Amino acid sequence: MSLKKMKYGLYRKLPATSKGFMAKKRKGYQINVRFAAPYQSQFGQDRVVNEVVFKGKANGFFVDIGANDGETGSNTAYFERSLDWTGICVEPQPDIFAELQRNRNCEMVQCCITDKPGTMKFLKVAGANMLSGLVDLLDEKHKARIEKEEDKAIGSETIDVECRTFSDVLGDRTQIDYLNIDTEGAEMSILKCIDFKRYNIGCITVENNYDDPERFKLLERNGFKLLLVAGDEVYVNQSIASGIGPFDEIQKALS
Repeated sequence: MSLKKMKYGLYRKLPATSKGFMAKKRKGYQINVRFAAPYQSQFGQDRVVNEVVFKGKANGFFVDIGANDGETGSNTAYFERSLDWTGICVEPQPDIFAELQRNRNCEMVQCCITDKPGTMKFLKVAGANMLSGLVDLLDEKHKARIEKEEDKAIGSETIDVECRTFSDVLGDRTQIDYLNIDTEGAEMSILKCIDFKRYNIGCITVENNYDDPERFKLLERNGFKLLLVAGDEVYVNQSIASGIGPFDEIQKALS
């Protein structure tokens, strides 16, 4: 998919889950965000986070796990370039990390985030890098999707990647305005690695292509509210949720 198509094709149907838990949770939360430059997210996630959650806040701090090249459909590039945010982009694939270094100026870390440091096998899908992920953490549905994409792509290979813990990458920083996680199946394992009592996180966007209800339950237990679904699920800390208007007003403002 070309970057132009990603930028202007800002809405896709979520997986059919009419009888699932998350389908019920998503009902009434899905939002169609109209594209507006200079935003870059695939489905308007950056516009939602900026205009609805942080309302143009400057000089914030983000953590982008699974940052890819830092440009294509990025959820955090807008904040760095337009609002002078600082942050950390995490990306394990060596060639994609090299592109990330060319595209961004924030702190960049080449690794995967796991519960303990070490080395793990990573499935790299040629021609579809955004589908790549840790072999041991790939969802079965995601594996099936990769098999379909491999028919269109060049193929795939397994490489060794460095793994570090969330706390190791963050160091002594505990204030995170915006956390974005897009790791093709490893999202839940990363969320489980985070000590929510230690870190003060304002907003989290997390990919949930296969309607895993555990993401919702874990974040709800840790003080987050599902705000809406714009491609990714957008969660806000309960401490700032009261300052956000009703869903109908959000939809009207962003459509």
